[in-house]
Amino acid sequence: MNLNYVRVLTDDFGEMVSFYRDTIGIEPRFVDEANKYAEFNTEGAVLSIFDRQAMERAIGIEDSGGMHECFDRSVIIFRVEDIDALSETLRNKGVVFVTEPMDRPEWTIRTFHIRDPSGNLLEFNQPLNQ
Repeated sequence: MNLNYVRVLTDDFGEMVSFYRDTIGIEPRFVDEANKYAEFNTEGAVLSIFDRQAMERAIGIEDSGGMHECFDRSVIIFRVEDIDALSETLRNKGVVFVTEPMDRPEWTIRTFHIRDPSGNLLEFNQPLNQ
């Protein structure tokens, strides 16, 4: 298992992209204004910026009147070789899933989400072309 991405969630996508690109000086791999998603090259894991409400929709939590049910500020993302085998292993250990394994063609990956004991959101993914 490899640490693949650190995804920072935000309510102000443009401000965050500008901060990491212009203030910090990290070159973006790409910026998708329409979907409020960006990735930045680092020498290790990829840093991505993603709209908080879009992440809420992805894990099935709806925004409730301006107060976010999802207070996540980040998502720790791991790339794995066999996502279905890992999900079965974790299920057998009693892990509660936030999302079940699913193909996300728009993201080009298969994913599932869980929380660690401190409540941090974790994503596990595998490229769809495997």
